[in-house]
Amino acid sequence: MVDLALFLATLADLRRGGSAGFAHGLAAAYIWFSIAFGHSTIRWADQRFAHRFAGGPPPVKPPPSGTLARLRYEWRGWLLGLVGWVVACGLLAGGIWVIGDLTRSAELVNWIGRLSLAMVIWLIFWPLWETVRSLPRSGWLTRRGSD
Repeated sequence: MVDLALFLATLADLRRGGSAGFAHGLAAAYIWFSIAFGHSTIRWADQRFAHRFAGGPPPVKPPPSGTLARLRYEWRGWLLGLVGWVVACGLLAGGIWVIGDLTRSAELVNWIGRLSLAMVIWLIFWPLWETVRSLPRSGWLTRRGSD
């Protein structure tokens, strides 16, 4: 509901004839994060609070690097981020359409670029990096040469 209220307030501000600013794009980025990672962020915080203040078990740690479980972990996170990115870019494109003037909506176009760059960097340095690191351990390279 908070995300919807934020989106509607941003849309109302843009419809009144204002130019899009940094905060309008940040609203879309916040909705992106909330949709993709809201549930896991709350679970992360709950585990740490329960451990620290309520005698709960230690928080769950990510699987170790170079394992199949780590690959699944990294790719799942990135795909969740991709879903959020699609939503955020859709909201930004909707804002550009509502404004109807590229000079007034230039900041929203910039945010599409920022979020896209973040997704590419994340893809390269986490899921792809873990995939490349795990290739020698999986034996895939040696099996392929013997086929």
